[in-house]
Amino acid sequence: MGTHDRPTEVPAWTRAKRNTNSTPKLDLDTFPPKWRSWWSSLQPFWRPQEGMDWPLGFAEPANEEWLHVRKAGKNGIFLIVLTLYWW
Repeated sequence: MGTHDRPTEVPAWTRAKRNTNSTPKLDLDTFPPKWRSWWSSLQPFWRPQEGMDWPLGFAEPANEEWLHVRKAGKNGIFLIVLTLYWW
């Protein structure tokens, strides 16, 4: 997954040996907008992001793929879901 706009809590957690029993302390004033910006930056180029509307649009053009987001492993979509759990 890309690191552009990634919340600082994510690399701090990975440097702390990825302890799934330990949830980082979140600044709830900065984490949600940073997370949304990170998630938006991970989207395919064709996904509408005008004004960073939330939630992002659901329309999928024909013959387009989600390869930018469909990532397996410890640094893939698991990490995104885990950060939602923290929130």
